[in-house]
Amino acid sequence: MANEAAIKRIYCNRCKSTTRHVSKGRYIHKWESPDGDIQGEIEYCLLICAGCEDGSLEVTECDSEGFLGDGTPEYRTSYLPKRGRDELIPKTFRKLPGSLTQIYGETIDCFNSGSLILATVGLRALLDGICENKKISGKNLSQKIGNLGQLLPNTNIIDALHHFRFTGNRGRTQS
Repeated sequence: MANEAAIKRIYCNRCKSTTRHVSKGRYIHKWESPDGDIQGEIEYCLLICAGCEDGSLEVTECDSEGFLGDGTPEYRTSYLPKRGRDELIPKTFRKLPGSLTQIYGETIDCFNSGSLILATVGLRALLDGICENKKISGKNLSQKIGNLGQLLPNTNIIDALHHFRFTGNRGRTQS
Protein backbone atom coordinates (compact mmCIF):
# COMPACT_ATOMS: atom_id res chain seq x y z
CA MET A 1 0.00 0.00 0.00
CA ALA A 2 0.95 3.68 0.33
CA ASN A 3 2.83 3.40 3.65
CA GLU A 4 6.27 2.09 2.79
CA ALA A 5 8.33 4.69 4.70
CA ALA A 6 9.39 3.97 8.27
CA ILE A 7 9.42 7.71 9.09
CA LYS A 8 6.72 10.24 8.15
CA ARG A 9 6.28 13.93 8.81
CA ILE A 10 2.75 14.66 9.98
CA TYR A 11 1.09 17.15 12.30
CA CYS A 12 1.33 16.12 15.97
CA ASN A 13 -1.65 17.10 18.11
CA ARG A 14 0.45 17.26 21.28
CA CYS A 15 3.53 19.05 19.87
CA LYS A 16 1.26 21.40 17.84
CA SER A 17 3.54 21.23 14.81
CA THR A 18 4.60 18.92 12.01
CA THR A 19 7.05 16.42 13.46
CA ARG A 20 8.74 13.16 12.54
CA HIS A 21 6.67 10.07 13.32
CA VAL A 22 8.23 6.60 13.38
CA SER A 23 6.27 3.57 12.18
CA LYS A 24 6.15 0.94 14.96
CA GLY A 25 3.95 -1.63 13.29
CA ARG A 26 1.59 -2.33 10.41
CA TYR A 27 -1.36 -4.59 9.79
CA ILE A 28 -2.86 -5.09 6.33
CA HIS A 29 -6.29 -6.60 5.84
CA LYS A 30 -7.49 -7.61 2.36
CA TRP A 31 -10.97 -8.74 1.52
CA GLU A 32 -12.08 -10.78 -1.46
CA SER A 33 -15.21 -11.42 -3.44
CA PRO A 34 -16.68 -14.96 -3.41
CA ASP A 35 -14.79 -15.73 -6.65
CA GLY A 36 -11.42 -14.84 -5.06
CA ASP A 37 -10.84 -11.39 -6.57
CA ILE A 38 -9.40 -8.85 -4.14
CA GLN A 39 -12.10 -6.26 -3.45
CA GLY A 40 -10.06 -3.95 -1.30
CA GLU A 41 -7.50 -3.56 1.40
CA ILE A 42 -6.95 -1.48 4.47
CA GLU A 43 -3.68 -0.83 6.24
CA TYR A 44 -3.31 0.22 9.86
CA CYS A 45 0.03 1.76 10.82
CA LEU A 46 0.96 2.74 14.38
CA LEU A 47 2.99 5.97 14.30
CA ILE A 48 4.87 7.38 17.30
CA CYS A 49 5.94 11.03 17.41
CA ALA A 50 9.72 11.30 17.66
CA GLY A 51 9.29 14.38 19.85
CA CYS A 52 6.61 13.68 22.47
CA GLU A 53 6.12 9.94 21.83
CA ASP A 54 2.36 10.40 21.36
CA GLY A 55 0.78 7.64 19.28
CA SER A 56 -1.40 7.93 16.18
CA LEU A 57 -3.04 5.41 13.93
CA GLU A 58 -2.73 5.95 10.19
CA VAL A 59 -5.49 4.21 8.24
CA THR A 60 -5.00 3.82 4.48
CA GLU A 61 -7.68 2.10 2.44
CA CYS A 62 -8.59 1.27 -1.13
CA ASP A 63 -11.48 -0.77 -2.50
CA SER A 64 -12.55 -1.98 -5.92
CA GLU A 65 -14.39 1.31 -6.47
CA GLY A 66 -11.29 3.40 -5.73
CA PHE A 67 -9.34 3.16 -8.97
CA LEU A 68 -8.22 6.07 -11.08
CA GLY A 69 -8.94 6.22 -14.82
CA ASP A 70 -5.64 4.51 -15.68
CA GLY A 71 -6.37 1.51 -13.43
CA THR A 72 -4.05 2.47 -10.56
CA PRO A 73 -5.55 2.27 -7.08
CA GLU A 74 -6.56 5.47 -5.31
CA TYR A 75 -5.70 5.35 -1.60
CA ARG A 76 -7.52 7.31 1.10
CA THR A 77 -5.58 8.07 4.26
CA SER A 78 -6.92 9.26 7.59
CA TYR A 79 -5.49 9.55 11.10
CA LEU A 80 -6.82 8.67 14.54
CA PRO A 81 -7.09 10.79 16.51
CA LYS A 82 -7.93 13.32 13.84
CA ARG A 83 -5.16 15.82 13.15
CA GLY A 84 -6.05 18.99 15.01
CA ARG A 85 -4.03 21.65 13.19
CA ASP A 86 -7.12 23.78 12.55
CA GLU A 87 -9.14 22.65 15.55
CA LEU A 88 -10.07 24.84 18.46
CA ILE A 89 -9.08 23.70 21.91
CA PRO A 90 -11.70 24.53 24.55
CA LYS A 91 -10.60 26.87 27.31
CA THR A 92 -11.53 26.35 30.94
CA PHE A 93 -13.79 28.99 32.47
CA ARG A 94 -14.09 28.51 36.23
CA LYS A 95 -17.04 30.87 36.74
CA LEU A 96 -19.14 29.65 33.80
CA PRO A 97 -22.25 27.75 34.96
CA GLY A 98 -22.51 24.05 34.05
CA SER A 99 -25.20 24.52 31.40
CA LEU A 100 -23.16 27.21 29.62
CA THR A 101 -20.00 25.10 29.93
CA GLN A 102 -21.84 22.29 28.14
CA ILE A 103 -23.07 24.62 25.37
CA TYR A 104 -19.53 25.98 24.98
CA GLY A 105 -17.99 22.50 24.76
CA GLU A 106 -20.57 21.25 22.27
CA THR A 107 -20.13 24.41 20.17
CA ILE A 108 -16.37 23.79 19.97
CA ASP A 109 -17.04 20.13 19.03
CA CYS A 110 -19.43 21.24 16.28
CA PHE A 111 -16.86 23.66 14.89
CA ASN A 112 -14.08 21.07 14.97
CA SER A 113 -16.22 18.50 13.18
CA GLY A 114 -17.16 20.98 10.44
CA SER A 115 -20.77 21.45 11.55
CA LEU A 116 -20.60 25.22 11.15
CA ILE A 117 -24.36 25.87 11.20
CA LEU A 118 -24.67 24.02 14.50
CA ALA A 119 -21.61 25.86 15.83
CA THR A 120 -23.27 29.17 14.92
CA VAL A 121 -26.45 28.14 16.73
CA GLY A 122 -24.33 27.19 19.73
CA LEU A 123 -22.54 30.55 19.77
CA ARG A 124 -25.83 32.40 19.64
CA ALA A 125 -27.25 30.25 22.48
CA LEU A 126 -24.06 30.84 24.48
CA LEU A 127 -24.32 34.61 23.95
CA ASP A 128 -27.97 34.59 25.02
CA GLY A 129 -27.13 32.42 28.05
CA ILE A 130 -24.30 34.69 29.17
CA CYS A 131 -26.58 37.72 28.93
CA GLU A 132 -29.15 35.91 31.05
CA ASN A 133 -26.53 34.73 33.55
CA LYS A 134 -25.08 38.23 33.95
CA LYS A 135 -28.60 39.72 34.25
CA ILE A 136 -28.14 41.92 31.18
CA SER A 137 -31.46 43.64 30.55
CA GLY A 138 -33.17 44.04 27.20
CA LYS A 139 -36.30 42.83 25.47
CA ASN A 140 -34.34 41.16 22.66
CA LEU A 141 -30.80 40.02 21.91
CA SER A 142 -29.95 43.26 20.13
CA GLN A 143 -30.68 45.33 23.23
CA LYS A 144 -28.90 42.83 25.48
CA ILE A 145 -25.76 43.01 23.34
CA GLY A 146 -25.97 46.80 23.39
CA ASN A 147 -26.19 46.69 27.18
CA LEU A 148 -23.06 44.54 27.43
CA GLY A 149 -21.06 47.78 27.59
CA GLN A 150 -21.06 47.50 31.37
CA LEU A 151 -19.08 44.23 31.11
CA LEU A 152 -17.16 44.82 27.86
CA PRO A 153 -15.64 48.29 27.70
CA ASN A 154 -14.31 47.68 24.17
CA THR A 155 -16.98 48.77 21.66
CA ASN A 156 -15.29 46.74 18.90
CA ILE A 157 -16.31 43.53 20.68
CA ILE A 158 -19.90 44.73 21.03
CA ASP A 159 -20.00 45.70 17.33
CA ALA A 160 -18.68 42.25 16.38
CA LEU A 161 -21.37 40.59 18.53
CA HIS A 162 -24.03 42.64 16.75
CA HIS A 163 -22.71 41.42 13.38
CA PHE A 164 -22.77 37.85 14.66
CA ARG A 165 -26.33 38.26 15.97
CA PHE A 166 -27.64 38.73 12.43
CA THR A 167 -26.69 35.13 11.62
CA GLY A 168 -29.79 33.74 13.33
CA ASN A 169 -32.20 36.58 12.52
CA ARG A 170 -33.56 35.36 9.18
CA GLY A 171 -37.29 34.85 9.61
CA ARG A 172 -37.36 36.33 13.12
CA THR A 173 -39.21 39.48 13.99
CA GLN A 174 -37.39 40.41 17.19
CA SER A 175 -33.76 39.67 17.99
